[in-house]
Amino acid sequence: MRALNSIKAMPSYKVRIRQAALSIATLVALGGATISADATELYVDTETKQVFTVPGVNRVKLSEFEEVNAVVGKIPPEEVKALETKLRQKKKMDEAQAQEELTAALKPKKVWTDAISVRGYTQMRYAQPISGDRANLVSPGDIYLANNNGFGIRRARLTFFGDVSDHLYWYAQTEFNGSGTGGAVIRDSYADISFDDQKEHRVRAGVSKVPFGFEILQSSQNRLALDRADAVNSAARDERDMGVAYMWAPAEIRDRFRDLVRSGLKGTGDYGVLTAGVYNGQQLNKLELNDNLHAVARASYPFKLDSGQFVEVGV
Repeated sequence: MRALNSIKAMPSYKVRIRQAALSIATLVALGGATISADATELYVDTETKQVFTVPGVNRVKLSEFEEVNAVVGKIPPEEVKALETKLRQKKKMDEAQAQEELTAALKPKKVWTDAISVRGYTQMRYAQPISGDRANLVSPGDIYLANNNGFGIRRARLTFFGDVSDHLYWYAQTEFNGSGTGGAVIRDSYADISFDDQKEHRVRAGVSKVPFGFEILQSSQNRLALDRADAVNSAARDERDMGVAYMWAPAEIRDRFRDLVRSGLKGTGDYGVLTAGVYNGQQLNKLELNDNLHAVARASYPFKLDSGQFVEVGV
């Protein structure tokens, strides 16, 4: 048998031989096979440092090795099948991950402007008293209910709203009837800042409806009556003011508040189960005239009965 290349240093040579032996032994162990009688034996000459495959004078046995093909052939079929199954599963997982990464890369990035929606509505009215003291007829917040009046645009509103981020909701509404001035005015302009992923706790800051009563919070789009009762409307002229309010409602109840509006049940919308805040008290679009703030608190809960009906109670 022809000798292998000579080794200059015995210690380093032994390390390399032992590493090779360990690698092959590991392969054999993983395959569940044992060394056969036909395994190749390696010997090293202590004087020349050469490696031989047959014993001889001054030759020390290193280890036994078996051909790779022989080892593979001895792996039990069930282990080969299990390994093939694992490889197929790994391939499917890699393909699925690659598809997800490709989809994410091709998906256009969503910017906050994509989340902003626009809507609006107009209400036209004909108002003409037919009896009584026409000259003294006045209704707070309704300039079209007066003597010598006729057709008019009671409301002409354009609304912008949406989630600017995961924790910031923006709402702005303009009124184009101008309250008789012929121009546009701000009707709402506020931001909801939430403190949790479910948006159960949030603070509303800006120009918004004063959380008082039911009629004030109910939108003019949903109310059956032509206008709010004067007694209720006089508590908060124009229903809105500048201030800050804290609102809390469980996620499930927030969805219920929204469903009461979407389903046409004339709900107030989501103003929280518990609400507390302060506001200027100077009506809509008016400057503050003193250092006194008005305070407000409200509690409301919409119960859903087994019959599918809703009962909302509040104070």
